[in-house]
Amino acid sequence: KANFTWDALDGAARALARLRHIVREWPTPEGPGCAEHERIFFEAMRDDLNTPQALAELWATAEDGTIPTVDRAQTICAFDRVLWLGLESAIGQPVVIPPAVQALVALREEARAKRDWTESDRLRSTIADAGFEVEDTSKGTRVTPRM
Repeated sequence: KANFTWDALDGAARALARLRHIVREWPTPEGPGCAEHERIFFEAMRDDLNTPQALAELWATAEDGTIPTVDRAQTICAFDRVLWLGLESAIGQPVVIPPAVQALVALREEARAKRDWTESDRLRSTIADAGFEVEDTSKGTRVTPRM
């Protein structure tokens, strides 16, 4: 029995956008891939299309930092040929922040340095309207596409 909700659909869209964001920074797929992750994924698909388990294995592969990204990319491409999520075309395609958004980010950093929180928040909102999120980290400001 399927239990559809708009919230679930929205969550799935955000998860897919996050996954695409993760793989964008990876190098072009090459190498042998990840045999164990592939075995688990394809066993799940052969088991009456156990998609939830297959998707869990997709995420496990994407987040497995013990395996080089070139191998994870190879395996994710194999999964994508079954699931058609558009991940293969996202691999190795880093997000380009438009110059106008970069300028807004620089202005926001200046406002933060001056402790002008009102202006900083206004600029954050303008950046969000342009389709990007700003995150302040210990390593500096990080700008990513909104998911």
